[in-house]
Amino acid sequence: QVRTKFADLAYWNGKVLLDENGYGKVSFTAPENLSSWKIQSWYINKDVAVGQEKSEIKTRKNVMLRLQVPRFLIESDEVIISANLHNEFDSAQEFEVTLENSDEAELIGKKSFSVKVEPHGQKRIDWRFRIIKEGDLQLTVKALNKKESDAMQLTVPVKVHGMQILK
Repeated sequence: QVRTKFADLAYWNGKVLLDENGYGKVSFTAPENLSSWKIQSWYINKDVAVGQEKSEIKTRKNVMLRLQVPRFLIESDEVIISANLHNEFDSAQEFEVTLENSDEAELIGKKSFSVKVEPHGQKRIDWRFRIIKEGDLQLTVKALNKKESDAMQLTVPVKVHGMQILK
């Protein structure tokens, strides 16, 4: 499954009703970021009694793949796009890592690599691209393994090279 739903904020709720013991319950589907999320809550009642609580949750997998891309690219750029592959298993794992791209960029070199990652280790994989036209560059990276795999997709804006004419 390719992860595509990324967010800076996992959940927001301005009003949660509490039971007679002061406990409230919320549920939500976390974004597909593999990250740590801070949970913060504040309480105030009609008598102006206040309270605060903090916690943290993590969304993780045994195999985690993270694309490293700039916020935007420019036509005619030549860039290196990287992926960091994490192996959280207790044994070394072999992966077939592939990066696919839309036609705003031309790949220079191989698109797939066989990579061995040590237990609880990580590896960086690099691809070189020449950006050839304006648009939205879609990148899909996959790390496939017999035990578990990961994949993610990001879109990077490609800006025109030179002066942009406003209409």
